[in-house]
Amino acid sequence: MSCFKVYKSLTEEAAYIRTTVFVREQGVADEFDDTDKAAEHIVMYVDGDVPAATCRYYWNEAYNAYSIGRIAVLKQFRGRHFGAALLREAEERIRGAGGGKVVLAAQRQAQKFYEKQGYAAFGDVFLEEHCAHIMMVKTVMTYAQVQSIARQTIDYLKSQISAGMSLSEIRRLAEDKMLSLGATSFWYWDVGAFVFAGEDTVLSVSGKHYITADRLIAENDIITVDLSPQAGDIWGDFARTIIIENERVVETVGDIFNDEWREGLQMEDKLHGELILWAAPDKTFEELYFYMNDLIAQSGYVNLDFMGNLGHSIERRKEDRIYIEKGNTRRLGDVNYFTFEPHISRRQSVYGYKKENIYFFENGILKELE
Repeated sequence: MSCFKVYKSLTEEAAYIRTTVFVREQGVADEFDDTDKAAEHIVMYVDGDVPAATCRYYWNEAYNAYSIGRIAVLKQFRGRHFGAALLREAEERIRGAGGGKVVLAAQRQAQKFYEKQGYAAFGDVFLEEHCAHIMMVKTVMTYAQVQSIARQTIDYLKSQISAGMSLSEIRRLAEDKMLSLGATSFWYWDVGAFVFAGEDTVLSVSGKHYITADRLIAENDIITVDLSPQAGDIWGDFARTIIIENERVVETVGDIFNDEWREGLQMEDKLHGELILWAAPDKTFEELYFYMNDLIAQSGYVNLDFMGNLGHSIERRKEDRIYIEKGNTRRLGDVNYFTFEPHISRRQSVYGYKKENIYFFENGILKELE
């Protein structure tokens, strides 16, 4: 077992680890400096109280960002990914302090390690203590901030979409907008915006096989946009079905003239409202799966998802996700965040609807991440 402790000043344990790694192993002469007085120091312990690794983080006025530095792992603990774990812990602390960006000076020999953690190099190589270094940067937004990027992008699209526009143009507008708002990439197969229209709104495809259809928006049309922004290793996940009538976006569900489309979006709202009322930390993903699929069926709709699930946990790596599906007995409260994204259609209908939010528990109450 391992744990982290944060200290307001340099401790004997942190100094010992840095002296061992940087002074004795690497021959650094001036290891300790005035920054140590302003920095927060993290020490990683294993087996209860054995110090294994350390780093420091602090506000760097020169870059108007937080910096992480002096990452050191004792030799006997290397090869166990402690450096990556320590880096993530420092990033979490910085997020908690409201930081959105991290810069660090990486030894060139460690550059690939930092690239794997989401950092990008900038500037020229420079020497420090006779060792080549390169500056690196990473965006460390919170989940709420990245989800806000998606929400703002949907609002932007509603102001831009009109009859005659192509789905490819809508996708481009969405992806460009997310990048302009701070997204650094797109987590789901590098597709930032899945866009479907008309009868294609019933389609449910993997991002691996998605191709934006060669289609123009009609005077009266239905469009589903599913967004997957990412900043560093933090995701957003947000989808909405948008209705076009008389060549313009209908902003309010109750104002939609087409009965089937209006009722479909009202059903989505009903499912999300029911989730808030029903969910509890001790309920399982499987229980949620059966409860919601029963409600969907009883209401005259079908679940269109190609895997039959209704959402998934939010993780740092997409392959670590667990799903709202049959057989998943993990509790909802076991994860920090999860999506709820029912993709539904009336029986025998050619139109589909989707509404996706991220949810989390606060004091046992389910809340939407906003």
